Amino acid sequence: MTPIEPLSRKGGLSESRRDVVYARLKDDLIHYRFRPGDHLSISRLCASLRVSNTPVREALVRLHAERLVRVEPIRGFYARDLHLEEMQELHDLTHTIVLRCLATSTRPFAADQLLRPAALGFQSAARATHVLQAKPDDTATFIESLLRGIAQMSGSTVLFDIIDNICDRTHFVRTWEVRESTRDYVLSEKFLALLDCLERGDGHGAAAIVTCCFHRQKDDLPNAVAKAIAWIFMHGSNGR
Repeated sequence: MTPIEPLSRKGGLSESRRDVVYARLKDDLIHYRFRPGDHLSISRLCASLRVSNTPVREALVRLHAERLVRVEPIRGFYARDLHLEEMQELHDLTHTIVLRCLATSTRPFAADQLLRPAALGFQSAARATHVLQAKPDDTATFIESLLRGIAQMSGSTVLFDIIDNICDRTHFVRTWEVRESTRDYVLSEKFLALLDCLERGDGHGAAAIVTCCFHRQKDDLPNAVAKAIAWIFMHGSNGR
């Protein structure tokens, strides 16, 4: 991890510095750069980031509230385990909430706020899907922006916050879902069809596409989780 610039002694700990520490640790956790079960030693994290205990401890407390780390009494903070059962539950919950948001939307889909992958502009759907699969992290982020955008249609901050948190907790597995998508499943066509429905305000059409995609993903989830776990343990951890 790249160290954060040392704090100035004049101004104390700024909110921006707290946010940087939090964002760095959250990014590492979301991408499983720590192995499941790794002890998140505050002293080692402080040395690695070159900051004091306070911002690291505060960040870990926030991340525990978001269920991105776990706490053991006396022992401290640990990287969460990756379980298929939890991923399946989060998958089903996301599907349920997204369908509700589409059925009870109070505002249009904010298509102008969506950063679309350049691949969606390719004439060849096969080539577009190949490019999307070759950039799994970017593609997973795009999928999550779609989910967050649909959640915003509900006008409910509660539903949006739930989807936002689930996107963080499932991001790494989602990258493996993208990698492992079979050739007969054309990602670009599904994305374009869903975007078309959302932009036209066709909630029923969007719901049908979402359900089709979620059923497919649920079938592929065991393989994606297995591949994700294997990758994590083959590539080690941050060692902090």
